[in-house]
Amino acid sequence: MSAKLPGSRVGLVGWGVSHQALGRHLCTLGCTLSVYDQRERSDLDLPAQMLLDELAASYVGGPGYLDQVGVADTMFLTPGLPQHLPQIAAWQQRGVRIRGEAEYALSLLGDRVIGITGSSGKSTTSTLTAHLLRAGGVPAVAAGNLGTPLIEVVDLAGDLTVVCELSSFQLGLFAQPMALAAILNVRPNHLDVHPGFEAYLQAKLNLIRNQRADQVALLPAGEEELWRAAAAFAGKKVAIGDPEAAEGAFIRDEQFVVRLAGQERIIARVREWHLIGAHNLQNALFALYLALARGADAKALGLALATFQGLPHRLELVAEVAGVRFVNDSIATTPDRTVAALAAMQGPVWLLAGGYDKHLDYQPLALARRPQGVFCFGATAAQVAAAFAQADVPVWVGADLAWAFSQATSRAVPGDTVLLSPASASYDQYSDFKERGQAFMGLVTHYADAH
Repeated sequence: MSAKLPGSRVGLVGWGVSHQALGRHLCTLGCTLSVYDQRERSDLDLPAQMLLDELAASYVGGPGYLDQVGVADTMFLTPGLPQHLPQIAAWQQRGVRIRGEAEYALSLLGDRVIGITGSSGKSTTSTLTAHLLRAGGVPAVAAGNLGTPLIEVVDLAGDLTVVCELSSFQLGLFAQPMALAAILNVRPNHLDVHPGFEAYLQAKLNLIRNQRADQVALLPAGEEELWRAAAAFAGKKVAIGDPEAAEGAFIRDEQFVVRLAGQERIIARVREWHLIGAHNLQNALFALYLALARGADAKALGLALATFQGLPHRLELVAEVAGVRFVNDSIATTPDRTVAALAAMQGPVWLLAGGYDKHLDYQPLALARRPQGVFCFGATAAQVAAAFAQADVPVWVGADLAWAFSQATSRAVPGDTVLLSPASASYDQYSDFKERGQAFMGLVTHYADAH
């Protein structure tokens, strides 16, 4: 904890869930709080406004809010705020310390944390790891980017392991040495916020950058660029997915195997794992190694794998209506995730794709498993359509998800799958990927009622 923080002047840029939790915590330390947000105070929901009053926090909102920052000892930035803004540089020149809620909370949690990041699979792997730990006799909770702010778990029982999902935004200010960490994968993402892929990669690498030699970093086997970038760091590197590695986790003879501390353990048969897709097999391997490394009982992990049902909006089977399967993969906010979703499907697929533009390259879609056709909508509709058209996949472009759903269901026959896997973020038409997934599920419900 910074010696300056208790009783000091603190600014919070952004007044979302994590900063509201942080504000409560800082108030207990006697800090004077100032909040800055792009929304006018009247645009906040009532609980957020009431909390400002409860904490006696001043508030500046609306256009130009970053130019109205007053005197502060520390400024906490909301995840997703570009950190190369001139206003931030000006604060630093005035001697203001720039921090993030996740970085601060992790500095208090210490070695109780397992850190997980990646371009995809973070939430599933974090939730599964906590599930495996609990089943294996290790008290654990999942927190961070997937929902529960890290600051809310700081005061929980001291023996609780915190499985922390961390985004590139949260890692931008991260400098803690992480005892046990995993980078699942790194693919271009969030290039609407990061200056470029290299900046995005370096943010991810912050998770393991300051590890000591006795600390462990899990990396995916075969991702050479990531391994090269991590080679200079002191932590022990463990390959996930390579049966030849001296230590790690892999699949052999259709079984999950973990090799750890000179001992090899067969955990379960792959057929007992319910989540579909090669990427979810990889997620399971990471989680199994992390759980065993943290002390979970190996004998309990097979059943725990079999009982894990996955998370909503991730290759989620919504229903089967008149022989047509409807799958919600709204979490697919990048082309790579949609490529993985298509590879995981069985039989003919009608794809619904498009949305907010994160300035990504949509060319990988041209190499994806061929769907029957693609119905493109949203801000990236033309880019998605162009990529699939290169592979001679039939494409149609329309206004929104409801149109795409109607077009797909008019063509789907028994044995087909209608897949929402947008390859794009949702912010052009929805508040987040969850709202988009719920809209899809609502369309499925209405379709089922009519059939």
